[in-house]
Amino acid sequence: TAVRAATAFLDANLGRQFGMQEVAAAAGCSRARLFHIFKQSTGLTPNDYLLRARIARAQEALQRTTAPVTQIAMACGFSTSQYFSNVFRKYTGQTPTAFRERRS
Repeated sequence: TAVRAATAFLDANLGRQFGMQEVAAAAGCSRARLFHIFKQSTGLTPNDYLLRARIARAQEALQRTTAPVTQIAMACGFSTSQYFSNVFRKYTGQTPTAFRERRS
């Protein structure tokens, strides 16, 4: 299905920047159609799904490595470490540094 194709594309490309038009093309539908069927199927927008997946990858990296937060942010596809920290706090309730310290 288009949603499966979209989630596969999102999961495979977490570490790079791309637009939702590219996701829609991979799913074989228009951007508007993608948003509609994705939300209907998953309860999330494609953007929300992407951010949640990137944060999950970042959480793993914060637990498994001692890499700097900025390096993890870039590896997880975030454009800046500040944006990463804001999104991380929104989804987890804590900063990346606090998350790492509590998990050590």
